[in-house]
Amino acid sequence: MIRTPTCASMVIGVALLLAACEDGGSGGDEPAAHEFVIEPDAATTSLTLTHPDFPSVRLTGLSPALYISGEAYGCTDYPERTLELTSALPSWRLTCKGHDVAPDLWLDIERIDETALELRASTKGSLTNLRGFDVLATEGGLDLGGGAVAQLSNGFQSWSNSGVIRVPESPPRDGLEPLLAERGDEEVMREGRHLSWWLTALAADHGPTLVAGSTTARLFKTSVAAYGKAKGERGMVLRLISGLAGESIDAAECEEVESETFRIVLGEQSWDTLQRYSEALGPSRAGTGPGALGWNSWYEHWWEVSADDIRGSAAIAAERLANQGEDFVVVVDDGWELQWGDWQANERFPDGMAALAAELKAQGLTPGLWLAPLLVDQDNALAAEHPDWFVRGASGELLYYPHLIEGRQLILDVTHPEAAAFLEDLMQQVVGWGFEVLKLDFLFAGAYEGQRQARVSGTQAYSLALQTLRAGMGQDTYFLACGAPLLGGPRPLAYDAIRSGADIAYQPTGLAWSFVTTEIRNTAARSFLHGNAVAVDADPPLVRPPFTEDEAWAMVVSVLVSGGLLFSSDALPALPEERLNLLQHPAIAHIRGLPGPAAEPVDLLAGKGLPEYLVSPYEDYVWSQGFPGQSQSVQPWLWRWDDGAGGLVLAMFAFGPEGRSVDLALADLGLDAAANVTTLGPGPAATLASGRLQVELAGHQAVLVHVTP
Repeated sequence: MIRTPTCASMVIGVALLLAACEDGGSGGDEPAAHEFVIEPDAATTSLTLTHPDFPSVRLTGLSPALYISGEAYGCTDYPERTLELTSALPSWRLTCKGHDVAPDLWLDIERIDETALELRASTKGSLTNLRGFDVLATEGGLDLGGGAVAQLSNGFQSWSNSGVIRVPESPPRDGLEPLLAERGDEEVMREGRHLSWWLTALAADHGPTLVAGSTTARLFKTSVAAYGKAKGERGMVLRLISGLAGESIDAAECEEVESETFRIVLGEQSWDTLQRYSEALGPSRAGTGPGALGWNSWYEHWWEVSADDIRGSAAIAAERLANQGEDFVVVVDDGWELQWGDWQANERFPDGMAALAAELKAQGLTPGLWLAPLLVDQDNALAAEHPDWFVRGASGELLYYPHLIEGRQLILDVTHPEAAAFLEDLMQQVVGWGFEVLKLDFLFAGAYEGQRQARVSGTQAYSLALQTLRAGMGQDTYFLACGAPLLGGPRPLAYDAIRSGADIAYQPTGLAWSFVTTEIRNTAARSFLHGNAVAVDADPPLVRPPFTEDEAWAMVVSVLVSGGLLFSSDALPALPEERLNLLQHPAIAHIRGLPGPAAEPVDLLAGKGLPEYLVSPYEDYVWSQGFPGQSQSVQPWLWRWDDGAGGLVLAMFAFGPEGRSVDLALADLGLDAAANVTTLGPGPAATLASGRLQVELAGHQAVLVHVTP
């Protein structure tokens, strides 16, 4: 944020001096056991971070930096550098002063608990074109222990390629700037190397997990970069980046500019460490309203959806599916509107949307509606009538989002009072029609950098858009964000739920198994957020032919492991009886009744067999045409839930056509040899023999088993 206090109010309270640059002494008492240790380097006052409980983890040469125009100013470039203890928790402040050109730079490090720290950089002074900060950076000083290092690489928004890869051994050939500049479809199809948006998790073979990620999104987009210093050399580069993705901030004399806040967490178990990080993003709105079970029109009816299509599936849903103890939502997806920007019912909805919402409510269903509220078709009347309502590029030209199917769309400038009022009125309109769940799509465009009426960053504009949307829809409306920046906007997040991966099918290609494997890889990368920061939406399981019945059930299980929304999207009247039964199988209620609904992907950050980069769903689909039934995507095959009574529920997948022979030692799962096993739902029966769990999976099968003491 940018704050504008008087200069007098900016005096920094200095407490106990911990170390000065010239002598590098530690000062004060010895660090407490089981706490982070921060030591300054005598020559540079860069920092070394260690922890006695995790001796294989060492971060040396850590230093903040700020970026103004095309120049970088690291703390080691400043002649005056001091590290001070600012509280007994302990917390520290690194002060960098006396540069001839650059303003003063600070790094604050705060202890959260024995294994978690928060970090924030800041500067103050007359600034033009401040592009961001390295909140913490090390050139080759990160050591996590021996062996390959696995990285959880997250994309910027809902659809962006995400998953676990091997950390590259060398830096990016053209630097990070091209990766930070990617947006739209280019960013969605990212390979994931060198850069992870918002957060990352890192783990060497047989070592602990280090999670680093932002906990705020006030001003800058955030990312974490990790890669080898040079091929064959020991040590890795780690950068916690706040900005550098196109933002440009000005500040007047005495204004203070803060980076986003990052949290570093160390832990023995990857899943637990990721969840501890995600708890810092809450409290979550997940579970505060309807939206967990439902049906969506998109993946069967596409843009040609009609009111009769909705009525046909709603009748089946009311009779067969809406009896599982949760509200059941029917979402009318894209295709109901006249035009993007003209959000009125078209000729396929002759009675209007309010009448349809009332019909759904009369059947005991919860009405839901899709919109892309921040985008307006370029030939819409709004574009001609209100050209000042839209975001412009650097040269003053209108900024477009190039939709592959529906043409170019303009982006509403929510800093324009009239455009913001239009957006708020739109939300009030659709809620007034009776829709209680809103699926709002293509939201990432609202975070694009550009010229707006107010001088704000894309992140600030996006936060304002979320606040405007929520103000219009009210606090009781369930907000499912789609195509949304994963952790964008103020905390707590305005979303109730967020799509956690790419589309599960595409109209030109039809259904394909390769999309399923990519989806579960994305689920593994993001489901730790469920219930802590937001509910996750892994996209619907599709159970209709040409998927086999085994594949259809595997799709259901692939969504169950996310713990989040479970919507179907087939035309329910056309489903064979045995496929409809899959959507109401008792195993679904069993899983959703577990204490923690999101399953843990076992060995998420295991170092063996890691891919060098993430394969996009489009690339994988094209490749799979020559290798039917196969996928290049690498994802966890074993997932686990604690049942709350000393047992486990396991989900196991065979993603390839060759199947999988499962042979697991109960001891490795934390269970005694004396146990019972029950197979839940379709699939082969699991057996126990000599303290081992065994099951034979055919190709594209999944099975749920409950192991009890």
